[in-house]
Amino acid sequence: FIFEHAYYSHMEKEIRQRSTNKARREKNNSNVVIKRKIAHNEVECRRKLKITKCITQLANIVEPSCHCGKETRVNILQKVLDRIQHLEKSNQKIRENLKQYSSESETVLQQQLALVLVDHLGLVLSFLKQQR
Repeated sequence: FIFEHAYYSHMEKEIRQRSTNKARREKNNSNVVIKRKIAHNEVECRRKLKITKCITQLANIVEPSCHCGKETRVNILQKVLDRIQHLEKSNQKIRENLKQYSSESETVLQQQLALVLVDHLGLVLSFLKQQR
């Protein structure tokens, strides 16, 4: 009987110990979860601030003088996209004009070079005639 009583009291202690440890772990886990949530919220807040700052900079680039009313982020991004597309079209036109100018310039240069060669050839021929 004494042996049984000692065994049960030992078991009770062990059960109490386990439940106490479990409570401590749960408390620690809840603290960890709370700390993680706080850290995540801080990171998310910094991320949102960076995005807001970038969108504000884009708005100032696209329309620096217009600060009338509050523009939505979508409107600002749409204006930026429109501006980029406009610039791409302008660049394409400039490239085409440059290409055309370049080919015209090449043609003019070739014509000038041909004239210079003809002049030189004439000089060479006249020199050769004088040598005979």
